[in-house]
Amino acid sequence: MPLDKYTARKLYKQKRMNLTSDEYTALNTKLIRQLQVLPYGQLAYLHLFLPIAKFMEPDLFPFISWLRIEHPHLRLVIPKVMDDCSLEHHLLLDGTSLTTNHWGIPELATEHLGDAVPVSLIDMVLVPLLAFDSLGHRLGYGKGFYDRFLASCRKDTLKVGVSLFPVMDELLLVGDHDVPMDAVVCPEKIYRF
Repeated sequence: MPLDKYTARKLYKQKRMNLTSDEYTALNTKLIRQLQVLPYGQLAYLHLFLPIAKFMEPDLFPFISWLRIEHPHLRLVIPKVMDDCSLEHHLLLDGTSLTTNHWGIPELATEHLGDAVPVSLIDMVLVPLLAFDSLGHRLGYGKGFYDRFLASCRKDTLKVGVSLFPVMDELLLVGDHDVPMDAVVCPEKIYRF
């Protein structure tokens, strides 16, 4: 029987919060190594997320530094949450200032926003998630930001989840609005769907 998202969300939030600092650091280091093997050479725009520290999300800052050295051609894009709970997408340029919104999400300071990047340009999206099932369905925080965004992406845009934990044993109870991942990167392996 599929697991409802409310129960799964509570379970995986607690699982993440129970990690010690050393466990979190070790998982994050392995995760970054796995992210480094994805194919970035043919991409022009890579959308990624910045970690919500209070939720112990994967820390992609070391990965961003690696991308800037190994794939300088890539344009890195991060979201900005708008007042209507939609996402706007902006270039993350080296040295730009960040601020934290009221959800704890790091985003570009207003003076560094520049023009929004059209969703149609994005080639790959690295998606934050709490957990995922064997069909590639993701468990987020329940606000629907990413489901709406991913539904607006091109059909060939790669949707790659980023998780500190391996695949769930149970399937998630999903709705019509849920957008499955093409792959999920974890510390020990990459799952492809």
